[in-house]
Amino acid sequence: MGLELRVVASCHPVTDYIMSHKLTFLYNAVSDVQATIRATDVKLGFLFVIVFAPIAASSVIAQFLSGNLEGYCLVKAAAFVIGLLWALSVVALFAAVGAVSPPASHVKGAPKTGIYHGAGFFTLGLIDVFFNFPIKSKYSIAEVHSIVPSEEQGLESELVYELLKVSYIRDVKIYRFMFSLRCTFLWVALATLLMIYSYHGGLINVK
Repeated sequence: MGLELRVVASCHPVTDYIMSHKLTFLYNAVSDVQATIRATDVKLGFLFVIVFAPIAASSVIAQFLSGNLEGYCLVKAAAFVIGLLWALSVVALFAAVGAVSPPASHVKGAPKTGIYHGAGFFTLGLIDVFFNFPIKSKYSIAEVHSIVPSEEQGLESELVYELLKVSYIRDVKIYRFMFSLRCTFLWVALATLLMIYSYHGGLINVK
């Protein structure tokens, strides 16, 4: 979907030209950030597979721990650190996938309507999770039409507002994704080293 921008002839053609290009720039910036958010969500899906892989091998892991934890302080400490890192990676992963707190509350001086994404047009309750309960929009077509800025300056302000909101969502998602990724790398590396140490140290006692 593109944004059709037309330069209206006026007594200030240079101003109109600059304003038109600013709108195009802002629209493309919002689209680019949205594409980054979608790409991050795809990476989160792959990370989910890695993080929850130990659950599939839970019986083997439990058997290994039950046979090697007792009497080996190093194995106990390593198992605790691995478990902690795994838990942190899971929490950060769910936090990245879950809904981010309302971005509008994190934008300084944001009196804009949020019309770009149609925020707040419908009110949903608990019953709407299970049933298609009759839902009506909070605004009529005429009311929504009146909210849409009629001047380019207003459109520019709305796009700047949206750019800040989606940038907040992008930054939070990437930060949580990277935290989960680092934790995952650490517990995988430690688990691998623990297995190598156990095998070569003769600690493996899997029945």
